[in-house]
Amino acid sequence: MIVQRSIVAPVALACSAAHGGILHTGFDAGLEGWVITNTIGAQWQGAGGNPGGYAHIDNTEQLIAYMFAPILFLGDLSRFDGGVLSFDAIQLGSGGGPWDNFENFGRVIIRSGATSASRDLVPGIVGPATNWTTYSASLTATEWGMNDAQWLALLSDVTSISLCVEGLFGPEINGVDNFTILPAPGASALMAAALALSARRRRPAV
Repeated sequence: MIVQRSIVAPVALACSAAHGGILHTGFDAGLEGWVITNTIGAQWQGAGGNPGGYAHIDNTEQLIAYMFAPILFLGDLSRFDGGVLSFDAIQLGSGGGPWDNFENFGRVIIRSGATSASRDLVPGIVGPATNWTTYSASLTATEWGMNDAQWLALLSDVTSISLCVEGLFGPEINGVDNFTILPAPGASALMAAALALSARRRRPAV
């Protein structure tokens, strides 16, 4: 399922930090470890995001442009099975035309070694909307075209997460903000309860 919300308030999280089981980059202190390839002007902007800073991508027609997630988003992500992956995006300028390609803007690819699963979170062939919009998809085997065993094996050892930021054939300027991975509903509460119970068990008797 793809969910879109226009001009949304971001989740109150620390930038590029794991907080309460959530993985999040708000781009408020730079690109924060993200690597952006095959563009002429990928840079950080400290204002104009949704809100605050964002990744500003000035792209003429070269090789397909991608953003690669930092180490924060890699490793064992099995706890996010059933959760949600989302990001905010905007098209700030366009000089090219529609580009109907598998690797169009919004395709997220999750890799574990030679194994991968992908999902196009931005429908259509013209890139993101011209206002800040949130795009999201459930992190389930069905949504990503795998069976349960394949999906859990993939999430257990994620070696790369990439986001295609190539929306048009020709020049374009896009922005990306608030890349977030949320656990399944209730997972954080269960984790907090388990930690609290563990702490009580360790508390010395008085």
